[in-house]
Parts: sequence; C-alpha cells; structure tokens
Amino acid sequence: MKKRSHDEISFWQSTTDILSALLLVTMLVMLLLILYLMHVPQEEWDSYGAYTPTPRPTVTPHFGDGDFDEDDEEGDETEWSDGGGGAGGLYTYTPLPTVTPSATVTPTPTPTPYNPSGGGGGHGGSDPYGEFGKAAVYAMIVDSETGRVIPKPGIIFELFSDGHVRQTLNTYYPERVWYQEFVTTELGTFYLPEKIPLESYYFRAQNAPDGYDDAEHAPFHLSEPYDWPEPYVVRIPFEPSKNIINVRMTDADTGLPVPGGTFRVIAAQDIITPDGTMRYARGEAADAILCGEDGQGQSIELYLGDYTVVQERIPEYYAGLAESDAVTVRKKDVFDTAVYLDYTASKTQIVVTASDAAYGHQSLAGLDFEVYRAGDERNVSVHTTDEKGRFVLTDLHKDSTYCIRQIAALPDYKFEAEPYSVSVSAKGLIEEQSVYHLDVINRIVRASISVTDTLLGSVRSDVSMGLYDENGNAVRLWTSSAVAEVFEGLAPGRYALIVDGNTQQQQTIFVEDTGEVQSFEYTMWTTADTLMAAGGVAAVCAASAFLILRRKKKAR
Repeated sequence: MKKRSHDEISFWQSTTDILSALLLVTMLVMLLLILYLMHVPQEEWDSYGAYTPTPRPTVTPHFGDGDFDEDDEEGDETEWSDGGGGAGGLYTYTPLPTVTPSATVTPTPTPTPYNPSGGGGGHGGSDPYGEFGKAAVYAMIVDSETGRVIPKPGIIFELFSDGHVRQTLNTYYPERVWYQEFVTTELGTFYLPEKIPLESYYFRAQNAPDGYDDAEHAPFHLSEPYDWPEPYVVRIPFEPSKNIINVRMTDADTGLPVPGGTFRVIAAQDIITPDGTMRYARGEAADAILCGEDGQGQSIELYLGDYTVVQERIPEYYAGLAESDAVTVRKKDVFDTAVYLDYTASKTQIVVTASDAAYGHQSLAGLDFEVYRAGDERNVSVHTTDEKGRFVLTDLHKDSTYCIRQIAALPDYKFEAEPYSVSVSAKGLIEEQSVYHLDVINRIVRASISVTDTLLGSVRSDVSMGLYDENGNAVRLWTSSAVAEVFEGLAPGRYALIVDGNTQQQQTIFVEDTGEVQSFEYTMWTTADTLMAAGGVAAVCAASAFLILRRKKKAR
C-alpha cells in the first residue's frame, strides 16, 4: 500500500516486529528442547538420583478364576509342564481355566529398594531387546512333594542371571525404585516388577517358610516373550522339613543290646504341612521301627509334629514296656535335633522264695521244686532254693502258664502239695509286673511252755517239768527258767505237763497243726501265792474290824 504523505510515521513498528520474531524463535527452541529431553534414554539420567521420570502406565495382569495350585481335583484340565527341561526348573505355562492369583505388578510387600550407585545387572529404562524380547514373570513357592502353593509371606528371593550376576529391576511410578530383593505375599507368590530379557536365570532364597528346609537355586529359562495377562510362571520348590526317631534297647541287668523289638510311631495329632496337605491323620501309624542285632532302630524321616511311640513287638523272654512315649519331631538344625529313646528292657521273671510260716525272715535253703509249662508236664525242670531261700525263673514264654510244685522240704516241715500256677501275658507281664514274687510258706509245729504263779502270773524258774504224749511217753524233761521252753516238730495232739514226775500235778494241753507258735503256761501254787493270799486275808480282817468299831462308836 502506498504511504500517504500526510500519514504519521511510527518509529517503534520495526522494533516490535523484531521482538515478536525473537519470542517466536525462543519458544520454538524451548519446545524442541523439551521434545529432546523426553526422548533421551533413561540411563543418561542415572547420575541424577533426584530425577523422577514421567509416569509410565503399567499393564495390570489379568488371570482367570482359580489359582496356580496343581491339585487337578475339581475340573482342572490343564497343568504346568517343564517344557522338556526336566527337574531343572524350565517351565512353560498352559493356561488353567481356574487360575486366580493376586493381580498386582508391584510385589507386595514392597521389595527392598536398591541404591543404583552400586551397579547391578538390570536393564533400566532402555529397551535394547525390544518389547517382544522380554517376558513377565510370576513366581510361587511350592511344596516339592505335592506341588501345592505354600501360602507364606515374607520369603525373600534374589534374581541372578545364568552368569551369577545379581539382577536389579525397577518400578517407575510414581517414582523410580530399584529392587534386588523380591518378597512373597500372604499367598506365597510374587511378581517381578518389570519384564526381563529372554535369558536363563535362577532365584536364590534368603530364607525358608516354617516347616521347610532351605531351597536350592530355582533355575528357569525364558525362550519366548510373555505378557502380563499370561506371565511365565516359575515354581520354586521347598522340601518339607523332616527328622527321625532313634530307639535303642538294652538289658536292664547286663547292659547288653536287646534285638528284635518293634515300635510303632503313631501321629498324636493331625500332621499337616504348611501347604495344607494332610500327611498323617491323628491316630494313624506313620512308621514301624525295628531294632536290629545291636538293639538299635531308626524311623523313616517324619514330617514335623507330635507323635506317640508304642512298643509293638516285645523281644522274646522280655517284659513289655509299661508306658508309651510322647515325642515331638523338630526341624533339623546345626545341632542334632533328632529324637533319641533309650529303653532298658527287663526279662520276665518269677522269683520263688521259701520262708518259715512263723518267722518270715528265716530263709529255707535246700528246698526242691519242679517247674513245667501247663500242658507240657513231660518237660520238667528241678530248681533248689539257695542260701537266701529262693530261686529265679527266667526265659519265660509269653501267653503261657507255669506250674511250680514243691517236692522236698526240711525235716519236720510241712508244705502244700498242690502246685502254684503263674500266668505270663502276651506282653510278658505277670499281674502287670515284669518281676513276679511267689512266696512259698513251709510250716513246722511249734509250742512254747512256761511255768507261772497262780496268783501273780510271774514266770517261775527251777521247776522240774516234763512233757508227755498221749501214750505217756516223755517227749522232754527240763527245768524251767525265765525263758519259755520251745518245742519244734511236735505232732498235733494232746499232751500232759507234769511237775517233778508227779502225775497228780499235771496239766493237759492241745497242740494244733499250724505254723504259728502256740504258747502254753503251766500254773502252780507257790509260796509267793500263799503269802499273797495270807496278806489279803489279813487286810480283809483288819478292814472288817475297823468298820465294826466305827459303828459301835456311832451307836453310843
């Protein structure tokens, strides 16, 4: 447009145009700088620890119903396979229609953050492998025997590459956090916080669930990409903790080993491992322990819990143990935590003791007895009492009755002619005892004769006495003393006691057939009795005279 001559000239117009152009250029440079910063690889910012990258959306994994437990009991038509890797731990996943794990990418509880200044094998925010060169990983701890998940939180793992380099993984929202430890949730599972490249790895456990031993390294190999909806699953097996029960039997008398005993190990409670598997129901037999020639035996490795050890087969000739033992099988440790049961076994015994009926402490040595099992009278053994008046029967068969009959006695002694019967039970006990005492009583007729005053009853000495049987034959003549005269071996019947051979002064006694000492007293009138009688008469007369005189005085 042509400028008119009368228009006003603006001296600021060119300056304004220049400033506007500079402002537009500055804004364009800032925009380009921002776009550049947004595309700089994450590793270039590692030296700036305070930098928080732009939040990056993370896909929430989705699973079907159910869980990863391999029970295959209720409609489970698929399973986990090792993809040809065998027990080494290389697993591939076949979708299970009943799978419902916890759907969270970040492990819970949160893994321990790692300070990146120390280095590590993670791949940070760059993606040299590409999104399809990585795999999402889901891990679970399982029982090595049942394959069932162990729902235990707080089990810590580290991830290592096949070259034994510990891996550092990341989460990026709301801020970047580095992880080198991964912790199981209450479900016994955890996710790796980010996808990892397709390589070989292994998990190393720092601890173990209660009731399980420390796990070996759990290797796995990623050969194809997996995304969060269906991640690659690693099953980390733990061996259930077990321990043993040891039993030893020795002879109570000799200390030598006792072979042949058997003990039954019975669950005292429901034995359930932490994966929820019932190993033994309460009252169920878990094992049988057989003692060998050295008297020792050992159980199989038993799951942890409370058990009862009961003797089942009792060694020949030995009595069974009176009680069972309650034991607790504990986890193995640096010190020996196995159970040790030390038993002393006693042979079943019958101790026969012969004693005097009147004096039990008086032993009767030299008595002969016949011993045989009921129904086997032809096999008879003869036993003789020793200086203590006894003999011992041992090596007795169980479920047997033994007959013991006395066949000889000391002179003048009498004994029971019928045999004694003693029964040994299937447990080798006699009336619930391992050692049974049989007391055999022998008796001899005994009589003690003393001479006493008629009135005073005191023992008289120096009196010539004689004991005569019913036929008038003198059994013994003696002079009395302060100690009664004792007779042994008298035949039961009637006897006469005579003083100084004067048959006019005799007293008849009757001796019975009993083992007790029979006491007899011959009473006689003595000078002491006469003096006592005279004194009594005088006292009576004096008392009578006193009473008569007193009455006469009152009458006056």
